[in-house]
Amino acid sequence: MSFRHYKDKIDEGDVVILYLSNNLHAIEVKPEIKNKKGEMVENVYQTTFGALKVRNLIGSEYGSRVELSKGWGHVLQPTPELWSLTLPHRTQIIYTPDISMILLQLDLVPGSVVIEAGTGSGSLTHGLIRRIRPHGHVYTFDFHDHRAKVAQEEFESHGLSDFVTARHRDILAEGFGDDLIGKADAVFLDLPSPWSGVPHAVTAIKSDGLLVIAQQWDSLNITIRVIVAMSAQVKLRATSYYLQRHAHSTKRAFNDTQALLLALTKCPAVIAAFSTLTNVWSRNMTYQCNRDLSHGGLDAERTKV
Repeated sequence: MSFRHYKDKIDEGDVVILYLSNNLHAIEVKPEIKNKKGEMVENVYQTTFGALKVRNLIGSEYGSRVELSKGWGHVLQPTPELWSLTLPHRTQIIYTPDISMILLQLDLVPGSVVIEAGTGSGSLTHGLIRRIRPHGHVYTFDFHDHRAKVAQEEFESHGLSDFVTARHRDILAEGFGDDLIGKADAVFLDLPSPWSGVPHAVTAIKSDGLLVIAQQWDSLNITIRVIVAMSAQVKLRATSYYLQRHAHSTKRAFNDTQALLLALTKCPAVIAAFSTLTNVWSRNMTYQCNRDLSHGGLDAERTKV
């Protein structure tokens, strides 16, 4: 349970990060594991630097050097950042640069209640949990039943189940449930058609709550129009950040995806501010989106900052 708090020594049941010459491996510290025949055998972790007898990690200090059969490495305490680089991928995940911007826009503090849809591989969820502890709670939803169950089991094995609840639910069709109406300080939507979730999110957030949307650029228009249509009921301000997700290592190859981070908070106007988060900061753009109530139209005035 090394995710729950920082400590000096490794205990049985901890998850540790094994650092081997720029390669990271997440290992659950169990002296024995089941083999394919269902028999309990000694837990020996195989690496490019040889074998590591996992039982030898128990009692070792975090950050210390450990010997392998063909070399050595270091054992590190897991953090949300390290976990994002080592977790088992059930979906495409969000990495630390984008997570940092999302957490900033969600404006969370210890004690906050935050809703996440969808859970995916739990990369962002671990970052949310660290931000709202020790008195807050994360409610994370996924439409895929198996992913939701695996995520909850993962949180329990990491000692984080007091701070997070993973649920199987199609929030676009069913919303977040009656128990969360007006309860959330913030809601994050990372869904294929997030505009369908905006009404449910507005129902779940508090009167001064915040909604953040990961939005594909090519469908931004739809989401903006939904937001503007709702502005008669709830006044919103939208702040958007253009994110470019990059591979963090030349050995970690995946297609770059482009997403728009749309943050909405109750405010007299609908405003969308666009900036670029890449390896090199480039230009900032601000879009003033004014709704002409008499014509029901949406005008966008682009201004360079």
